[in-house]
Amino acid sequence: MKTSKRFLSLVTVFFSVALLASCSSDDDNGGINPPPDNGASCYVQLFDGNNFKDDSIMVEGPGEYADLSDLPHADGTDWTDEADSFKVGDSTTLTVWTETNFQGDSTVYEAGEYPSVDEPYSMKIVCHDDGNDDDNPEAGN
Repeated sequence: MKTSKRFLSLVTVFFSVALLASCSSDDDNGGINPPPDNGASCYVQLFDGNNFKDDSIMVEGPGEYADLSDLPHADGTDWTDEADSFKVGDSTTLTVWTETNFQGDSTVYEAGEYPSVDEPYSMKIVCHDDGNDDDNPEAGN
């Protein structure tokens, strides 16, 4: 009887530790997607909060989105009026508009991190092959 209580206690401790380890694992990053690991450097990562906090979505370019209600891999989440910060990939130019359908004021962002922005309603992602504007006719070259 004493051995079975000891065994039960050991099993309980083992499962408690396993449960605790799985809950505190670094694999769960709180809904934040890492940059693409496939070598792609043309992407925009949108975050639902300032300073790259809260949920995020990775949108690989190029692409034009008249509204952000149906972004690729969004799983039904409407990102219109949600992105408070974003990261722009190394070979990417991002243009965002203050209204849907590419209307209203627009702002152009080059590669970098933008911890607090006005929430975009539509956006266009342009990719550059070698990280410069030589391949982009819209850059005026």
